[in-house]
Amino acid sequence: MEPAGQEPRPPDFLQNTALIYGFTEAQAAEAIEVLGDDASAEALLDWLRTFYGSRGS
Repeated sequence: MEPAGQEPRPPDFLQNTALIYGFTEAQAAEAIEVLGDDASAEALLDWLRTFYGSRGS
């Protein structure tokens, strides 16, 4: 459920966020699988940076 006053985010929001920050689709998919579709962008990027560094490689 979205907080009052905010529109629902697109279904590919987390994947697109990861791609913008230089991670691959596979890395994004792994993080989303672990964190869940309702994870925040910050949590996703923190997870990716922990396992793959500042950019995917």
